[in-house]
Amino acid sequence: MASDGQGNSAPITVAVAGGTRGMGLAIVHELKRFPDLYTVKILSRNADANQARELGVRIVTVDYSDIKDITQVLEAEDVHTLISNVFISDGVTPSQHNLIYAAEASNVTKRFVPSTFDVPYDEEMASVLYTGGYKLDIEKILMMTKSLEWTRFHNGFFLDYYFSSKMKTFLTPGRYIADLDSKKAIIPGDGNVPVSFTHTLDVARFVWPSRLYMSGDYLTWNEFIDLAEKASGTQFERGYNDLEDLKSGDITRFKQLDGWKVLYEYWPKMMAERLPSAIQYFMGAGLVDTTRYEPRLNNLFPHIKPLTARDALESYYKGTTPPGFV
Repeated sequence: MASDGQGNSAPITVAVAGGTRGMGLAIVHELKRFPDLYTVKILSRNADANQARELGVRIVTVDYSDIKDITQVLEAEDVHTLISNVFISDGVTPSQHNLIYAAEASNVTKRFVPSTFDVPYDEEMASVLYTGGYKLDIEKILMMTKSLEWTRFHNGFFLDYYFSSKMKTFLTPGRYIADLDSKKAIIPGDGNVPVSFTHTLDVARFVWPSRLYMSGDYLTWNEFIDLAEKASGTQFERGYNDLEDLKSGDITRFKQLDGWKVLYEYWPKMMAERLPSAIQYFMGAGLVDTTRYEPRLNNLFPHIKPLTARDALESYYKGTTPPGFV
């Protein structure tokens, strides 16, 4: 919080780059609930006046290819914290680098949060999913900064992918493991390896050391499907994917799920096929378990109760909405 010179604390300005969609929009939605603490702004390649009115948030046009332009925008808008939701992929990654360089160059920006909302990558994981290499590069750049504070969030797998039709979320659907409507599941590995699941709005509630870990829930995929069967009153048809097949990018088995096809509507073909197989491999190999790491936000803020898979599944099949997710 900044001071107005009279002993009163003024809201700090938080800008979300790419805040018109996905995880970025979830963060905007959550920060708006606390106007006494935060003034929220969105950075975007294109400022949509209608969307700005709908969101009740100022959208500022920025050229992600121009570090000087980004720096000037950050200073003109008095941005204390810059959160990135810029997609990490071929041809787009330099935008994330430029945001870091501009944030450090800015006279007013103190903290940066990169678009790495998933799991901590290492070189082996990056060899399975090429975007992991981009995330490692981002980490190296952040470690070279001198005056910029930065925070990386590792939350495991987003729970909302499976409940987007009946629960508030800003993510696109992605049911490539369990289809809750057709009662089918193609599970990575033997399904007995724990996975961390977290809803995006719960991640947004924690957005503030250099690494922070959290999980809304912690269970295996077999346990997840057991809960789904109990909540729906129907037995699921289960299949299992060999980890080596997933590691090599073989998507034959999970193409059996109807919910998987929607990925082509939102992602390029290569990403729609490679990303799900890699993520499933990470799950089956025990790499999407954030409970192994510290500091965990769940331990730092025990009064905040994230959404669990059980509550989400029960609400889904009852046709109700969990509190706070309307």
